[in-house]
Amino acid sequence: MGVSRDAASFTLYCTWWTSCPEETDVTERSIAETRDGDTGRYVLAEPDGESYLTYRLDGDRMLIDYTYTPPALRGRGTAAALVDRAVADARARSWRVVPVCPYVKNRIERTPHLQDVLAGSSGR
Repeated sequence: MGVSRDAASFTLYCTWWTSCPEETDVTERSIAETRDGDTGRYVLAEPDGESYLTYRLDGDRMLIDYTYTPPALRGRGTAAALVDRAVADARARSWRVVPVCPYVKNRIERTPHLQDVLAGSSGR
């Protein structure tokens, strides 16, 4: 993909996103999921670039480990929409979510209706 996954860029990216809007405006765009064994990703491809969220499975736990949105697409709620979709799918599949990525952790902590699927929560 050409996206650096080193610690410095990852931390910078997730820090930038901590001020992401709570609501998303990704209503007309299509998010696709692909899975290969115990790893998966959600992708939102647009003319300005591709945003994605990656995860791995550990039994019934979905460990969401990375999100990326190209600079041209930031500030539109794209990453939030990817998290919301992943959480909705985890809920439908009776999986528990473990937010490894700091952005995902922050998004879920600030959004009460996403918290019921957190591993260790008393919601289920």
